[in-house]
Amino acid sequence: MNIIKFQNGSWCFDEYFDYLNKHLEEIPVEIRGFLTDYSRYSLSDSTTLHDSILLDVRSNLTKKGQCAIIKLEGPYSDRIFSFRFHGVSKIDFGKQNSLIKNIDLIAFQFEILKNDLFRMEFIFDSNSLKIEFNKLIISETKKVSASNKRINLP
Repeated sequence: MNIIKFQNGSWCFDEYFDYLNKHLEEIPVEIRGFLTDYSRYSLSDSTTLHDSILLDVRSNLTKKGQCAIIKLEGPYSDRIFSFRFHGVSKIDFGKQNSLIKNIDLIAFQFEILKNDLFRMEFIFDSNSLKIEFNKLIISETKKVSASNKRINLP
């Protein structure tokens, strides 16, 4: 990770949020609120992605270009986060630590590479995943256990 740093035994987000605030107008409006919401990076907030479990990674090539979907189950097993990437130009799976089998998300980071080209990096306990893309749709679906229905959250 270039902006979020692991220092003295803890993750430091100060430079990352400074970066997001400095480049706020360059972040697509559709995902700006989600990416700049501090609670998404918290260790314990109900809407955090920290400790989410990787459910699925898919990539396919269509007439419109390469797409990828990352699905995570929230840390409290009460919601599903779906990241739909369009115009994917690169997918990079980092080296897996074979001693650690967890697929829990530690942190995620959004970066602007150049005009209309972005990178999202997901850092897991045992691996990392980087995707370069030009469009991202993020959805959050709340699971309702009593009726097995899902509610899409704004």
